[in-house]
Amino acid sequence: MLSEWNEFVRARTGDALAADLLAARDGLVLADLSHWGLIALSGEEAQTFLHGQITNDVRGLSPDRAVFAGYCSAKGRMLANFLVFKRGADILIMLPESLREALQKRLTMFILRSKAKARDAATKQADENRVKFGQTKNEKRAREAEKTRAKRALDAGRIEKPE
Repeated sequence: MLSEWNEFVRARTGDALAADLLAARDGLVLADLSHWGLIALSGEEAQTFLHGQITNDVRGLSPDRAVFAGYCSAKGRMLANFLVFKRGADILIMLPESLREALQKRLTMFILRSKAKARDAATKQADENRVKFGQTKNEKRAREAEKTRAKRALDAGRIEKPE
């Protein structure tokens, strides 16, 4: 079945899809993330508060680590799943914009006496310096791909071996 699907896609897209896949695997990719919402939690007890509200451990969260987590109702039904990461003093929750307002309201209901505040981090008023796009580049793969391309070009005689 998979081979039939691959043939179908190849017949419709030609080599463009293969080029896109190679670029995504080996090169720099920029992605529009404007359809994602961001909730920022700040305050000295923000991490402790969030740890008690979601399904994953965020106590060890650092700027170079993100975790997936969920938010459940009292009955255990998942209401939202999202990515949690830290930027500066804020803990950011990235989720579909359509769920952001409801989750932010629900989290705010339970903050009570915690020294934490939840706010929309994606609006212009909240943070004028934040742009919502994603970037990825696998440096190791990019170097390996460049070596492979150079070896193929050398083998094909398109370039000469340096002395």
